[in-house]
Amino acid sequence: MKSFKLSMPKTLNLLIYSFPLAFILGNFFINILVFLFSILGIVYYKKEPFIFEKYNPLSLIILFFVLILFSTSIEYLTNNIGVDYLVKAFVFLRYLIFLMILRYMILKNDLDLKKTLFFFLFFSSFVACDVIFQYVVGVDIFGNKPVGGVFFSGVFGSEAVAGSYIQKFAIIGFFSLPLLLRNRNSKFIYIAFSLLIICFLGTLLSNNRIPTIMFCFFLFISALFLLFKKSDLKNVILIFLSIFVIVWWASGIDAIKIRYGSFYAGIPKLSEIVEELKNKHPEFEKYKSTGTYFFHTKTFKENKDKIKIIANYTGHTQLYLTSIEIFGENVLLGRGMRSFRRACTEKIHIPNRTCGNHPHHYYLDILNDVGIFGFIVIFAAIVLLMVKNYQKYNKKKQKFNSIFLLTFYAISVSLIIEFFPIRSQGGFFSVWNASYVFFLIGIFCGLYDLKPKKSIKKIFNF
Repeated sequence: MKSFKLSMPKTLNLLIYSFPLAFILGNFFINILVFLFSILGIVYYKKEPFIFEKYNPLSLIILFFVLILFSTSIEYLTNNIGVDYLVKAFVFLRYLIFLMILRYMILKNDLDLKKTLFFFLFFSSFVACDVIFQYVVGVDIFGNKPVGGVFFSGVFGSEAVAGSYIQKFAIIGFFSLPLLLRNRNSKFIYIAFSLLIICFLGTLLSNNRIPTIMFCFFLFISALFLLFKKSDLKNVILIFLSIFVIVWWASGIDAIKIRYGSFYAGIPKLSEIVEELKNKHPEFEKYKSTGTYFFHTKTFKENKDKIKIIANYTGHTQLYLTSIEIFGENVLLGRGMRSFRRACTEKIHIPNRTCGNHPHHYYLDILNDVGIFGFIVIFAAIVLLMVKNYQKYNKKKQKFNSIFLLTFYAISVSLIIEFFPIRSQGGFFSVWNASYVFFLIGIFCGLYDLKPKKSIKKIFNF
């Protein structure tokens, strides 16, 4: 029993190290990892991870999960939805346990953050290299071909998510480099910029547009950070020059030119959305609950010239319109977890509305599912954690090990990018996104409750 207890923290660390690998293998393996990590954490730490001070951001996060259960239960009782949605809402609690175990491991100094960041960088660099290899050779190292000849997805095969993966994990992983190469400044410069270029190029060639733009945003923040730290100006110039050269080179690739050439036209226009929301289209009300799309109705066919149809470049404008209308009818509590896929069918009889698994935006997805209460609660928790951690880890009198300061920067940048308001995203409650987001929040909660122990050494001296 004693040896079992001694080996348990190592086992939990191994699971976290393989967290990026689980994303490559698929949702089943992500669920297995989260489940195993949570169960083993409870077995080893027992009730300790669930004990915290009364006035703690963790209380808000718990309230968010309670609201998910409450909202879904109300929808189940009032609208007779399938019991499977209610079961999924309860199973979603696994992420609450997952983040609480993560938090407690940091408090106990059981989680090796340095190795965690390193493995994030390792796996993201591997995927980036595989994407580049696929672009050059035509197949990746496992024989996978590009999706539709446009998306270079590497190890993800038919799923065009390689760019999103690289962006998510590489940005966190880059913050391991100052510690890994602390006393070798010249090597640090070469290795850091080589990995940066590889990951950026892999994201760009994947043809996932939003991750590429967010990666550019990260590089811009990094350059400003180096200026703020009074780093050598040549490092900042090198970052921007590298971006310019890669983008200039990629602009000559036909697949990328076509993909990014239509990007601007597909950006949802706020004025267009506001104007369309004012138009209730009462003449289509008779088709409600029939399951008929508006373009199949007799009313539309007879009035095509009178009805303004918004161009469907990416479908995001139509999804946003549908989502906003659904939220407007259930402002306080929403309609339960993953409700959009059900509720959107009630709107398809109206012009410029459509259906999908989710609204393709975190904010709208949260508002649809748990309403304004859930939205305020989760964002209040994130903002509070970010502000308090910033005040804590940037105080000169506070003394922490340098890895905690680096992890704070890594999580902060990742959360800002993940919740960037003008970007499109997948479903907030999906396995892929929920696992990643609550991992970030779990680490942030641990940093929030951590007490100062060791002094910070100077690590930004390059």
